[in-house]
Amino acid sequence: MLRGNRDFANLKDYKVFIRTVLTQRNKGRLDRFKEELQYLKPLPLNKIDTVKCFTSKVGPGSTIRINHNVYSVHSRLIGETVRVGVYADKINIQYGGQIVDVLPRLRGSQKYRIDYRHIIDSHVKKPGAFKNYRYIQDMFPNTHFRMAYDLLEKEIPQRSSKEYLNILHMAAYCGEEKTTEAISIIVNHNLPLSAELVIQNNLSYEQYLLTLVEQEIEERNQSRTSRLQRESKLPLEKTISIFDRKRLPEKVNHLVGVLLKGKFTEKQENVLAFGNPGSGKTHLLCAIGHELILQGKRVFFSPCSLLVQNFLAAKRDLTLSKYLKKLAKYDAIIIDDIGYVQQSREEMEVLFTLLADRYEKGSIMITSNLPFSKWDKICKDPMTTAAAIDRLVHHSVILELNINSYRLETAGNILDDAIGEK
Repeated sequence: MLRGNRDFANLKDYKVFIRTVLTQRNKGRLDRFKEELQYLKPLPLNKIDTVKCFTSKVGPGSTIRINHNVYSVHSRLIGETVRVGVYADKINIQYGGQIVDVLPRLRGSQKYRIDYRHIIDSHVKKPGAFKNYRYIQDMFPNTHFRMAYDLLEKEIPQRSSKEYLNILHMAAYCGEEKTTEAISIIVNHNLPLSAELVIQNNLSYEQYLLTLVEQEIEERNQSRTSRLQRESKLPLEKTISIFDRKRLPEKVNHLVGVLLKGKFTEKQENVLAFGNPGSGKTHLLCAIGHELILQGKRVFFSPCSLLVQNFLAAKRDLTLSKYLKKLAKYDAIIIDDIGYVQQSREEMEVLFTLLADRYEKGSIMITSNLPFSKWDKICKDPMTTAAAIDRLVHHSVILELNINSYRLETAGNILDDAIGEK
């Protein structure tokens, strides 16, 4: 420690003094630093991830477990699988390619964070389970709500849970502050506490009904999105939020921005993505598919080999027309990896049957590592191949992903880091 005081003529003299003191203090550590220096490794070439990603299935209690801690999520996600991004101070809950909630991150383990707004809907439907709820203490936003519950328990113990949950439901959708004020007014005037009286002191019954209707619409939209997501067979992790659009050529990136709006399905246009293995074709079309679902459109995803086998089975069982009718309900069908496996004449014929059936009736989105000029390698029947190409190209948007393989780039960077460590 430096003691006493000293005056300096100017800032330059002060800096020289500080530098001299630091040099003297560090001189004794210099030899030790040189010893440590030979063991220090260079920083990695790539930026260290600031987020760790997990997938978690929402349990029946509307909770997920991340890093040995429990978080509540909205009850409409019960039974669904969500993607969770864990940051230094928060966690992002992502579903269907969209961030649906951002929660403060819990430190340590065996802790929990329950938000009554997430789970109130499920509790209102089953009020009998409230008294034994594991996290019941988190269902009292402040002391007024705790006081209200205790008062209901004293006056109407048989209906206390139901009445209190209806009050809490109103707080979740109409405002916690207004509901607290209404409870305070009722208690201060020694009036019999009930959900109905809280509503009257909080807002008009018409306003409350409007709030409930808006809530019902939102829940139905979420349920529809969940159903369409399951039905689509799309990989949940392949969303536009984690696709690096900076890697795309400028023209392709502009086309992707247009396709994400979903207008091409209304014009029954096709989307054809060509490029080398690992260029991101599948991820890109799946990401567009997820956006279509959020717009309420029906999407179906299938690898080409599996789709062809399903068609052959339907043809064998004399149910081909029924299978085509089932696929006709989709606004867009994504066929992945046409060209990786050579198709027989029969396989190409059933694939052509689908293309002909959807021609100018519904959109088809395909990925292929082979341009049309090399499709003769897929099928040795030039007539069928030419007819298939003709129906695909007419009314189509073509995405040429002439970029390096993302997987090879990532693997190369990891290898460079490993070599650097040696």
